[in-house]
This record gives sequence, structure tokens and C-alpha cells, in this order.
Amino acid sequence: MSRSALLGSEERPAPARRLLSVRQRATIALPIALWIGAAVLFTSTWAIVTLALATFVYILVGGFRAWLVRDAWRGAREPTHPAPRLPNSELPRYTVLVPLYREANVLAPLVSHLGHMDYPEERLEILLLCEADDAETIAAVREAELPPQFRMVVCPEGSPRTKPRACNIGLEQATGDLCVIFDAEDRPDFRQLRVAAETFRDAPADVVCLQAPLDYHNNDHNLLTRFFTIEYNFWFDLLLPGLVRLGFPVPLGGTSNHLRVAELRALGGWDPYNVTEDADLGLRLYAAGGSTSMLPSVTLEEACSQVRPWIRQRTRWQKGYIQTWIVNSRDRKLQRRGGRRAEAGVHLLVGGCVAVNLMNPPMWGFTIYFAFTRADWVLALFPGFLLYPAVLSLVIGNFFFLYVNFLAVLHRQRWHLAHAVILMPLYWALMSLAAWRAVGQLLTNLHVWEKTPHGLSGADTDPARPGPVTAPEPTVLEPGGVVR
Repeated sequence: MSRSALLGSEERPAPARRLLSVRQRATIALPIALWIGAAVLFTSTWAIVTLALATFVYILVGGFRAWLVRDAWRGAREPTHPAPRLPNSELPRYTVLVPLYREANVLAPLVSHLGHMDYPEERLEILLLCEADDAETIAAVREAELPPQFRMVVCPEGSPRTKPRACNIGLEQATGDLCVIFDAEDRPDFRQLRVAAETFRDAPADVVCLQAPLDYHNNDHNLLTRFFTIEYNFWFDLLLPGLVRLGFPVPLGGTSNHLRVAELRALGGWDPYNVTEDADLGLRLYAAGGSTSMLPSVTLEEACSQVRPWIRQRTRWQKGYIQTWIVNSRDRKLQRRGGRRAEAGVHLLVGGCVAVNLMNPPMWGFTIYFAFTRADWVLALFPGFLLYPAVLSLVIGNFFFLYVNFLAVLHRQRWHLAHAVILMPLYWALMSLAAWRAVGQLLTNLHVWEKTPHGLSGADTDPARPGPVTAPEPTVLEPGGVVR
């Protein structure tokens, strides 16, 4: 694909522009019609079958995650051998893409932090991607005293107004051999670019992406940021490494994806219509024959500390997961690359993640209602063959999800977050609210991008703000997963 085909929604393939293909609509129409008909004609049997299917999904999703965590925990204890340090003259040229929209308030600390990255200026370009109508951010960039490796790129007006579209415009202008995405609130380890370049040098040719773990510097700001931190530590320290070790497709995180530029261009960049373009790219990368590895260098972010912005952010993520799941189920590319095993992994992780959040409220409702009323009609919906698996799923499943959250705390030795694990069901309820909101947006506003505001929790924990900026000791993951 030519570089000019990366820019737009009009000039390049964009599978997520449409949610369902004609074939998919025809495929799901009959099962939905039968399901609705059964609900009317055979209500009792329909309810039992529906509950049995829900229980089956819970067991499959929980079992898959347990397998991933077990393998990742085992791998975290294996010794690692860091790549030898490359001299500056042998480092590849690096492009950093920083999409900005209404980010004037966080521009100064962002520039200050990225300006201290341990990478030679002559081999580094940092592209600040601004939208043409964002006069405030553009003015702030023009007024800032930017180091020579920084350059502003103004994205022309166009549709859709999304982060992946801006990244495609930046990719058009990139001169690097490698590139990485950083968000406005990101504080990557100062040596991360060098570590990535050295890791790519020794990695197999099929390793197209290195995913750096994400973490939060405001992890103890309030209960919501504690929940968010535990979830991220579980996702990036246990779940994604498990996918990598077992050879499954990896839905990438939204930032700190280090990529080979030539291969990224060959893939066509990011889908501008997918609101979780990162997860979609990870699956397309795998389907095209590439692979992802984890990078032992942490990027700090600001966890959203207010409920309403968090709901909007999580709505976008889950809507994008549904888009990604549906789009990547249209053809057999994943199956051709990794067989039914890889395809099942995507269904269980990407589709299963949203399915569980959607199922939780009605299942919790049944449980709470029966606990208080002991209604016979509820018990009748769970005959013996279903009652025991359902109870085991309820008890063991919830214990498992709390247990792996404790493992996430243990993994980084964050004992001050341990009490929040017990309260995680409150967080799951918020996830379910966002999931149902995402379904509503799929039907009414498919491509809307609800931006997450930054700087809500203040500057006290931001490593780029308090006092003069100096390069701290690198944040790396030691064998065993302990952060030093």
C-alpha cells in the first residue's frame, strides 16, 4: 500500500467503517429470530437454555484467563538477558507520534519529559499531531520552546475525527525505521526508545511490535484510580505476557506500541474508524504473519480519576472491542495464520471480555433476588445439570477474578492497593454500565470518539511536573516481575 493511501478514511481500506457485513447480518439474523421466537413460545425452556449458555461462556472465559495467567506467572520467574547497549552510531532512526487534541494544559510537562529521552537527537523525531481546528493546542505548541527533535504536524480537517486518523497522517511523514505512539499524559521511561531499538535488533524478523507495559503514577489518588491500576497491572503484567508466551494474537494497548515502520505501512497503518485501533492493529499484525513481544520498560500514565470521564473512556474501549471482534471475524485470516486455536483466543479474550460485562447485571440480579426472596420460579430455572456448574461458576469464578487481582498487586508489591481488591465488584459494575452504553452507541453513534480529559487528578504524582526534570533511574521489570 502506498504511503498516500494511509491518510484517509476515503483513500484506504477501513473495515470498521461498517459494523456488520451483509453476510454477517444474514448469519446472525436467523439465530436472533429463533431466540426471540423461543422466548415467546417456550419461555421456560428458553430461559434455561439462555442461562446455560451464559454459564458456559463464564466458564470458558474464566478458564482461558486462568491458563494465560498461569503461563505468564511461570514465565515471569525465568531469568532475562538484556540486550547489550548499542552505540549511538548504530541506533536506528526513531519516530515518536504524539496525537494531541485539546491538550494545551499538559503540553509543557509532555515536551519536558520527552525532551529528556535517552536517544540521540539526530536520530529522533517527535511529531506533535494537532487537529486543524484546535487553535488553543496549536498556539501552545507554537509558543513553546521546542527542542530540535520536535515538530508539529497539523492534521487537515476530515472525517472521522479520531486518534488513528491522526496517527496515519503522522505515519505518512515519519522518517524513522521504528515508531512509537505516546499519548499526551504518557511518561515513558527515559531509556525506553533505546531499550526498544536494542530489543528489535536481537528479535526475530517476524517481531513487528514491542508492547511496553502501562502503569499509573496516580495509582493511590482515589478508589477509582486504585481499581484502574490493579486492572492495568493484571492486563499488562499477566494477561498480555500470557498471550505472547502461548502464541496467541495480542490486542495491543493504546500507547507505547513500538513498531517497525516498513511493516506498519505495509499493513496500511491504523483503521481510522476503529475506536480501539490498537487492539485491531495487534490482530491484523498477527493475521499478516507478524508477532508481538513485551518490552521490559514501563510507561506511566494518568489514571482517569472521575467516574463520568471514566465511563466515557471505557464505553469507547468496549465499543472498539466489539468493532474489532466483529471486523476480524469476517474472514479467515486469523484462522489461516494460527488455526482455530488463535481464532478461539480472540473470541474468548476480545469478545468474551465484553460478553461477561454485558451478562453480569442480569446474572447478579437473579442471584440477589433469589437470596432475598427464595423464589421457587428462580430455582426452577436452574435444574440440577445447570445448578451445580452455575454455583461453581459464581463462587469459584468470582474468587478467581479476585485472586488474579491480588496477583497483580503481588506482582508489583503494591500492598497499599490490596484492600481495593476486595471492592473490585464495584468496579465490575461500572464496567457493565459502560458495556451497555457501548452497545447503545453501536446502534446510534458508531464512530463517535469520546475524548478522555487529562490532568484531572492534579500534578502531585506526575514525574514530569514537580521540580526540575531530571532523568530518574529506569523503570524496568526484573525477573519475577518485580518493579525496581
